[in-house]
Amino acid sequence: MSEPLANRNIGVLVEGRRVTSVPSIRDDLVNAGARWEDSEVVRDDPLISSRNPGDLPAFCRTIIAALSEAG
Repeated sequence: MSEPLANRNIGVLVEGRRVTSVPSIRDDLVNAGARWEDSEVVRDDPLISSRNPGDLPAFCRTIIAALSEAG
């Protein structure tokens, strides 16, 4: 059985970057080269990640701030 395409290419997106996620995929992200944090939102320009729907207010604030900075 082949590995899902997302798993094969996730390293391109996260290698060397700070990220957060649901705990169940932490190991996958770390194995792909990410620096995983247990935070409601992690911004490593241009990548913005959060853990779960409960973090949505902070995630939205972070996206709005990033868009405001972009002009």
